[in-house]
This record gives sequence, C-alpha cells and structure tokens, in this order.
Amino acid sequence: MSKTNEWAALVERIKETELADSPKLCRLLDFLFKNRNVRLQSKQIEADHFGETDLADRHDVGGHSREEVSRLKKGLYSYALKARNEKWECFLPHASRSEGYQLAFRLSREERTATEILWAPHLERADGTILITGSHLFFFDPKKKAVLRYYDFNPQASDKDDLILKTLRKTHPDRPAMNLMPWHNVYLASGDIHAHESLARWFYAHTGVYVERVTSRDISDKEYNRRAPILIGRPETNRFVNGIYESRQGAHLRYRIHTQTSGVKILGIQPHEQQKLAGRFPVTRGGVVGPVPKSDTVFGIVARVRNPNGYGHITLVLSDYYAMVIARIVEAMTDEKHAAELLTQMEWPRDQALPDSFEMLFSVALSPGKAEGEGFPELLCWSKV
Repeated sequence: MSKTNEWAALVERIKETELADSPKLCRLLDFLFKNRNVRLQSKQIEADHFGETDLADRHDVGGHSREEVSRLKKGLYSYALKARNEKWECFLPHASRSEGYQLAFRLSREERTATEILWAPHLERADGTILITGSHLFFFDPKKKAVLRYYDFNPQASDKDDLILKTLRKTHPDRPAMNLMPWHNVYLASGDIHAHESLARWFYAHTGVYVERVTSRDISDKEYNRRAPILIGRPETNRFVNGIYESRQGAHLRYRIHTQTSGVKILGIQPHEQQKLAGRFPVTRGGVVGPVPKSDTVFGIVARVRNPNGYGHITLVLSDYYAMVIARIVEAMTDEKHAAELLTQMEWPRDQALPDSFEMLFSVALSPGKAEGEGFPELLCWSKV
C-alpha cells in the first residue's frame, strides 16, 4: 500500500473514532487532507471550506477557522496518544498566522520533539493540566501606609487573619503587629507570570488547550484532586508541595529545597553526585549543596511523580525565593533547542518516554558577566526514581 493510501486510511480511522461525534471536524480534516500539499491561511479555510463570502464585513477574518483548526489539532493529538498500533501519526504542526496550516504525517514514535518528551504525561492530560503557583502573604500597615512582606512567614492559606497575626507576634516579637492587616495575593511574582506564559504558549501550540493558572490558596482540594497539576514556587508558599513530599508516591524524591541555607539537600547523596557537585559547590557529608559564596548562583529542582489521586502525573518546578529562576527553567523545558540539550545531557534516547518519576537539579547564575538578570539554567545532575 502506498503512503498516500496509508494516510487516507488513517484519516478515516481518526474520523470513525476520535472525531466520530463531530461531523464538522471530520469535514475539516477531509478538506485539509485534500489540500495537504499547500499551506492554507485561515482566510482561505474560511472562504474555501466553510463558505463564508462576506469576509470583508467580519471583524476577525479567519477567527472561526482558527478555532476549528485548534479543536482538530487537539483531536489529532489525542488520537496519536491513544493509538498503539498505528504506523503513521497525523498532526498539524505549530504555525504562525502568516505561515498558515498544513496537515502533516510522520512515523509514529519517531521525530518526537524534545519538549514533547519532557512534557508527555501532561500532554496526555492537557484538559486537566493546570499551573498552580505559590500564594504570597503581605501585611498592610494603614498608619504608615506601607506594605510588608516576610519571606520566612507564609502561614497556611486556611488560617484566619486573627490566627495569622497571633502567629506573627510570636515569630517576629520585635515587630509591632497591632495595626497590620493580612493581604493575600496582592502580588504575584513576575517569575510565576513568565513561567505560566511560556507553558501556556507551548501547550496551546501543541494541543490547542490553554493551561490555566491559579494560586495554591485559590484552588480547593477537591478541584486539585481532579487535575494533573504543575506546581511551581517553594514549600513555604505552595501548600501542595509538602503534600507531595509527604505522600507515599513522593516520599522517594531525594532533591529538596534547603531553606536554611538557600541551597538544596540531596537525601542519600550518591558518590557520583558528590563527586560531580563537590568540585563546584560546597557539599556537606549530609548532602546539603550550597550556599554559594556571594549568592551568585541559585538552585532549582524539577521533579515528577505519579499523581497520588490517580489522575496522571504531577510535575514540580521549585526554587528558593527566586521566582525568575523557575521561569528560566520552564523556558528551557519548552524551547526545542534547549530541551534537546537537556535530553543529550541526560543521555536519554529520543524514541523512549521518560520514567514515570524523575528529578533534575539545576543551577542558574545571577547577573552573569555582571549583566542584570539571570543566566540560562544548567543541568547539574538528574535521577530516575
């Protein structure tokens, strides 16, 4: 059977299964398959397929076709993930508005991009994936008209304001707390925003799904348990992080943020890890890495485990205080060039899925070359767990 006939048969199977409840998407897939040798602008699809003739009078010409193509992209990806015996995979590559759309085919399990390998479990649960940031507590002093923030003080989101103030007086007895008013989430770290933007763009390009962002204070346990979350921040600000470390599914994770030193602690540090890290950073016999002199380097951790509630996987991207370090790590993991470099450093074959659970330890230089900002993350070591 020729490739063209194999592709045509695959299209029919997709229509009969994944798109069976959507005749509109079936017709769009047929149209794109017929025109698979050319790139089509959204305006062309609107006019030639959907039959809209009054394009000049429309506010967003092609908006309708872009929405439908996005829905189709999601369906094609869902079918490819579920298919086990297909020789070919049918997909719509990411393209800008100016580039247009063109249906494509590739051999299944081949030419998987590096970013797809890194985020595969969340791609399979794209509809359920959500980014959960830390929840930051501030205090407003109406007398001084000032807003205060204690990095070492971030009580549970469920605590009432009177309990928060009572605890604050014990924790910081030198600070008058009589006039302070707790303010929740008046500020969201810019690094959290940048991380979300990188993830949202990448997921939408690959699945047509927009990944939501919410703070750990503003999502209920019930909603959290129905999701495949990506947790960012640090244990003190994101209440779900410690829950993962304390769970049976996450107890094996060895890389932990060490808040006392602004470094990391590797539980049961291995000789090869000790040898690799000790040449560059202070490493204690107990596995505490850092702190780095003059604080010119910050550490970040990426970890993945099976979701304790049974819904897919959970990914953690953590750092101590420096939210922009988290953003830089997420940027690297959603950029094809840098993601490919990560897999090469990990010596991981491109035709295999990553383990269900793994950890990665990064370092990020602050103000490299005396230039303001953060450098790109460097993978120091990783572990299959």
